[in-house]
Amino acid sequence: MNNQNLDRFERTEITIDRITYARLVSTGNYENEKIEVSSVVEEGRSPDEVLAFLKQFVGERTHSLQQYQDWCNEYWAKKADLNNLIRKLQEAEEQWEKARLFLVTQGLKKEEDLPSFPALPFAKEQGQEANNAEFVENDLEDIPM
Repeated sequence: MNNQNLDRFERTEITIDRITYARLVSTGNYENEKIEVSSVVEEGRSPDEVLAFLKQFVGERTHSLQQYQDWCNEYWAKKADLNNLIRKLQEAEEQWEKARLFLVTQGLKKEEDLPSFPALPFAKEQGQEANNAEFVENDLEDIPM
């Protein structure tokens, strides 16, 4: 719109009877959620007042959504950390067993004289395949510390 048309438009009396406000919020993983609200501008209210209310309304909801997303991100990060620790424990157990086998086959120790690897109640049973789903089933509160 050129300046002449804009000047003519500004001088024209217009009535705004409805306001719509939308905000696009990132939910992670390259996904977005659009939150859109509309309101009728009631007599005696200004469009600016209605728009300010709608912005506040959406802002309060998107803050909760962002807080939820932050909690989810933290949850998944902690699950990944837990799975990494369990994988390292499994590797340590394998090394322990190799060392036990070496000592026994070299005749340096008897099988019954060597301690077993400490039992880990939340880790997988010996012989099962490693699978992330196995470990994330337990809540962090269930793990003895």
